[in-house]
Amino acid sequence: MLAIRSNHAVLLPREQRVKTNRWREDERQFSDSKCETRFIRELIYGKRRAQRYWQLTTDKDVLPSTSTWMVMTCIDGVSYTQVGHLDGLRNWVEYGFKQSKNERGWADFRVTDYAVIEKWWEVVMSAYLMVALHTPPMAS
Repeated sequence: MLAIRSNHAVLLPREQRVKTNRWREDERQFSDSKCETRFIRELIYGKRRAQRYWQLTTDKDVLPSTSTWMVMTCIDGVSYTQVGHLDGLRNWVEYGFKQSKNERGWADFRVTDYAVIEKWWEVVMSAYLMVALHTPPMAS
């Protein structure tokens, strides 16, 4: 799952158009046991492809910019509930990734030294492992 900007472009043939499915409610439970109702809908650019696009928001009528997200997935057969759950995991991975970058001093300058690049890939692969361990094949 990848967060994308709302101005993300997808090239379509002239005869195809963008379709949206209806909003569906998803109850998101946070680590402090609080719940929040979110809304999810799929955006279909032309024909449904392996890459699927989703819009998540806390208010489907207003679509506030601070609480509306666009995400892209390549997960075969993913459901609306799974998209909501994975989006929650994505936030934790991004948070951990940001902490790792700050801890190693990579938040403020460009990485060019080979030893530092190796450390960078260690963080990238660790993040990938964290996500992979939450997939259904690895859960069992």
